[in-house]
Amino acid sequence: MNDSQTQVSGARRVTLADVAAQAGVSMPTASKALNNRADVAEATRQQVLEVAQRLGYSPPPSRRPLQLPAIALVAQDLRSAYALSIIDGAAEASRAVGAVIAVTSANIPAVSRSTLQPLSEQWFIQLHRRDYLGVITTTTRLSVRQVSAAADNHLPVVSIDPTSPLPHGVVPVQSANWEGALTATEHLIGLGHRRIAVIGGPPASIPAQDRFRGFLTAMRNHGLSPDRRLAARGAYVVKTGYLAGRQWFAMPPDERPTAVFAGADACAIGVHRAAHDTGLAVPEDLSIVGFDDVDIAAWTTPPLTTVQQPLKEMASEAVRIILARRQGDESVSHPVSRFPTRLIVRRSTTAPPSSR
Repeated sequence: MNDSQTQVSGARRVTLADVAAQAGVSMPTASKALNNRADVAEATRQQVLEVAQRLGYSPPPSRRPLQLPAIALVAQDLRSAYALSIIDGAAEASRAVGAVIAVTSANIPAVSRSTLQPLSEQWFIQLHRRDYLGVITTTTRLSVRQVSAAADNHLPVVSIDPTSPLPHGVVPVQSANWEGALTATEHLIGLGHRRIAVIGGPPASIPAQDRFRGFLTAMRNHGLSPDRRLAARGAYVVKTGYLAGRQWFAMPPDERPTAVFAGADACAIGVHRAAHDTGLAVPEDLSIVGFDDVDIAAWTTPPLTTVQQPLKEMASEAVRIILARRQGDESVSHPVSRFPTRLIVRRSTTAPPSSR
């Protein structure tokens, strides 16, 4: 073994990342060259092959022929429209650079001793052995121990909409939650609403806290005192919105809300169903604003006014950061700017009945 190989590998196995770094190409390009793909320039292919031979690189035994480099994406709920938008954006960005996304849920139970729990130490070891590029998490808590396990296995981690403070080394990708909630609430106030209910989301979630604070700020900026009875907290799911709505809409007409700001579109859809089940019309009797702008928001009846956070662009940015860090770019190790949000006004909001 020559000096160059000793320097790169040390006590560990030479990886695809080592080959790519020494050859001065991206990991997807190195993988294509080693797999004799036609979409790689011949000079690049020869350069990668020479480096691989010099370093003594051999593909992991678990890797199938022609398998592309992968990024693991861990989501809390794979059924949600939010998660599907993130997955779609990550898959598109990965495909553009010759990589793939491997999706799993953070809540998979360990059904046997051979089942690896996502984000466990052994799971990170397996990802390293299979030359994964890195890990993207969405709305997932990460412990110092988990992040250390990822670092020990040379796997960069990016967290989209982190729900808690992140350990050092994890790059967050998030949107302007406070500003988005402020804009949504001001939209309702501008229409004349004063009794505005809010679904604040999970109390321990940082994005949910930011959205709730944005709502409170808008109310107080206009001299309005939020009614504690019109504030609900819970998971960002349809059921949370439905149960809150049924409780609010059972109140006397002069006490129930004329508008609802829901911290997620899923909750807004639940509120809409509760209004329908109690005989209230949207937006004639009740205005509703959501948050996220998932695809279904434009197809509700009436279409939902909501705060758009660019979920697909956020996922694409997460993929870009993973690739950059694997190429040794540490400039993205610091928190990135929040993605701007914008209000999408559709037909679920109007002036309250008393002002029409």
